[in-house]
Order: sequence, then structure tokens, then C-alpha cells
Amino acid sequence: MKAVEFISVIENNTIKIPDNLLPYNDKKENVKVILLFKDKAINIDEEKFMNDRVKEEFYKGYSEIDNVYDE
Repeated sequence: MKAVEFISVIENNTIKIPDNLLPYNDKKENVKVILLFKDKAINIDEEKFMNDRVKEEFYKGYSEIDNVYDE
């Protein structure tokens, strides 16, 4: 993975990516996005956000075959 940094604005739930960072072809690219906000820019419940994120990541590895342990 390569890391790049740029400044942008969230508008209508969209982040504009500078043209020079877009792929040269039309193929889809998977990216990992990290958002850094000014401290007072957003109002989220950080504990709830982290708990939801941990659950999401945990269940990604869950398989129906695992339900044998639920009984």
C-alpha cells in the first residue's frame, strides 16, 4: 500500500480526490481511508464508534460453521 496526503472538503458525503491521485485507467481501486478531523469539527460518540467497529471486524471472520459453539 502507498500512502498519500491531501486536503479536501466533505460535501454531500463525498470527498473529492485530486485528479493526479486517480488511477490512470478505469479499473476499480481498493483504498483504505483515514479521516482526520479538527477536534471540534464533528460530534461523535467515540466509544460507541469504536465498539461498533470492533464488532464489525469481529463478525467479518464469523462463519455459519461457528454456530456449533453457540449451543
